[in-house]
Parts: sequence; C-alpha cells; structure tokens
Amino acid sequence: HHPENYGYTPKHNITAAYEARFTHSFNTQNPATDLQHQFLDAYMTHFPSTPVYIGEYHRVGASQADDLGMILSLAEQNPIFLGISFFQYQVAYWKAGTERDFGMFGLGSVSLAAMDYFGTTYQIYCLEPQSDAVPGMVMPSALANVYGGPDVNYSALCVRRPEAVALNGSGYSEILAQ
Repeated sequence: HHPENYGYTPKHNITAAYEARFTHSFNTQNPATDLQHQFLDAYMTHFPSTPVYIGEYHRVGASQADDLGMILSLAEQNPIFLGISFFQYQVAYWKAGTERDFGMFGLGSVSLAAMDYFGTTYQIYCLEPQSDAVPGMVMPSALANVYGGPDVNYSALCVRRPEAVALNGSGYSEILAQ
C-alpha cells in the first residue's frame, strides 16, 4: 500500500492513468428498474469520473422492448453510464439449464453449408429468432425497435442460396423447392 516504505518511487502516476483511461463494466440480468437505485446512485458517488457499461445484459422473461428502452433511457440521463451490450447473439447450445435462455437467435433446422475446420466438417445452420416475453414478438425485432434500426427479414434466414448448393441435380432441386 505504501511503496515508499520499501524504497520504491513510482516512475508514473498510476492513479492519473487509471482515471484517464479506465472504463468499468459488469454483467447483470437485473431489471432495468433496479439499476439507478441499486447501482448508479452509489457508483456515481464513488467513481464520479469513471465511465461504466454493462458488458452482458439481458433480462430473461421480460419484454425486451420495455426493459431495454428503460436502460437506454438511463444511459441518456446518466452521462457516466455508457450503455449495454446485449447478451447474447446466439443461444449457447453447449451450455445447460437456464444458460440456454439467452440468445436472440437459435439455430434452425436447415443447413446452409458445410465448413471444414482443421479437418472436421461442421454444418452451418440458418438462424431462427427467439421469442420475446411479449406474445407475437421476437427478440431481434424488439432490439431493432429499441435501437431504432431496421428489422430482420426472417423469411430469408433459412433460404438456401444458389451459390451455396452443389452444382448438380440435387442442388438444383433444393433451390427449385424453395
């Protein structure tokens, strides 16, 4: 704690580097309604000039449009809170239990291509949107809406592309059947 007690004099001001360069982050799936009073109020008191963001955020079982809208509003109101990274893009099928509840896309049943990876061939499956807590809504649409981006053309996600099928009668039949 006191380098001078050991005959050491720092060459650089580590505190200044920390204050100028660092950004804090954490992961949570707490509701957006908890963030201000359970975290931001105390954080801004103790770290008034250190930005923070949520590196993995996804409130499972909530309306993503409502929850994400609220959390992005908090980012607009609190300049030190930079926002979130939504967790996660695709369902992690290698995980078990509730860990599979995350992911805005799952894998569809249509293999679009095969890929060689160091001598092992893997099938590349199309993506299917995962349902949101709001009936009739899918997560990618909810996120696109909240962030103000375009929605996804879901009908095109599992369509075989002519350049990805075999150049033979079977490939022709696959494209013709769509």
